[in-house]
Amino acid sequence: MPPYFISGDGGSYAAGVLTTYEIGYVGTYTVEARPHDRNGRRLTAHTVTFTVVDTSTATGSGATTTATVPASTTPGEITGFKLWNTTDQAHPQFIKLLEQNENIDIQLYGSHFTVEAEVVGDVVKVNFGLDENTLYKEEYQAPFVLNGDAEYQFLATTPELSNIGLHTITATPFSSSSSQLTQASISFSIIDTSAGMLSVSSDEEEDGYVTGFLLWDTSVPTTPKFLKKIQHSDVVDIQQYGDQLSIEAEYTGHLSKIVFGLDGNDNYHVENYEPYLLGGDSDTTYYPTPELAIVGTHTITATPFDLSGVSLPTVSFSFLTVDGSTNAGSMAAPGTRQDLIEMLEDDLSFFLSGVVNAKYFLQSGHCLQWNLVYVKVEITEVSDTMCQAPERRRLRQSVASPAAS
Repeated sequence: MPPYFISGDGGSYAAGVLTTYEIGYVGTYTVEARPHDRNGRRLTAHTVTFTVVDTSTATGSGATTTATVPASTTPGEITGFKLWNTTDQAHPQFIKLLEQNENIDIQLYGSHFTVEAEVVGDVVKVNFGLDENTLYKEEYQAPFVLNGDAEYQFLATTPELSNIGLHTITATPFSSSSSQLTQASISFSIIDTSAGMLSVSSDEEEDGYVTGFLLWDTSVPTTPKFLKKIQHSDVVDIQQYGDQLSIEAEYTGHLSKIVFGLDGNDNYHVENYEPYLLGGDSDTTYYPTPELAIVGTHTITATPFDLSGVSLPTVSFSFLTVDGSTNAGSMAAPGTRQDLIEMLEDDLSFFLSGVVNAKYFLQSGHCLQWNLVYVKVEITEVSDTMCQAPERRRLRQSVASPAAS
């Protein structure tokens, strides 16, 4: 809990802050702070490098002391790779820290990307390689971005990363003495689940992949009812769909199992046979997943395994459960004025919710990062309101005034 100090504290400023003795000596230091959200997901790390000097050797009245700041003495290295959305290159959006062999679905993250190499210590240059091009770009100043940048005010899109398929990035750092340091690399796949196309490698055509997710009503487990194909940022109102829900992972190819994760629990459930249900099943009996009835944002991951037991790329998505926020449970007669108003309210609510979620769900550091919201719109009206028209023209007006809350 805050405040956050490197060596700890007593729970508040008044309770005392512990000294960090390691930085009490002359020298150069680099401190990295990596925050995590309430679900344990890592957010953007920030680093600061500073030098502690001792100016007490200055002599004489009015002496001018010059403190020489040496280059970082910490050995340099690549510590990770950040994926950025560069749809608007002048306002890049941090997406996530890349993990080895993961899937990046353009339906979730967009199709304009670049990658930054995170570094610590003495690194003054990074040579990037991309796929078959072993020297794609040389970067001489942090941040070290695959296709160039103007600090974080502008990150250039890397066009090749818009191509569906497997990509490999190498990053070779160099120190201030021009010494080549340890090379780091990352491989990941750009996929498009809307096309059911998760790989273009002919060697992997026999492997299976998760292609989508289906929402089921399991209030009667022995006769489950298919509700809809569920997608990232969907809103599920339990007044409309019920509170006994489960989700099935659609797939293609040959799988031995799927490991489901739910809301930070990476090993929520293992399904060894099709159909692959989040809450499990027994032949035609589908069991509910109680957590899905809890109002709030839910994130589901599905990691398939091939017939040899090797894990394949994970696919994930998030959706929002609400309870009566929409007009799904309305008793308004079809075709009536009230029915029309409620349809307009729901249309506007879903539209505005989509706009807000698309903008902020992946925005690093924002309070809505990894959290979906539902924007509730309510339309009211004022009828037969008298207005005083100009002297030469008077009229009786009816004014409808929408207001959103």
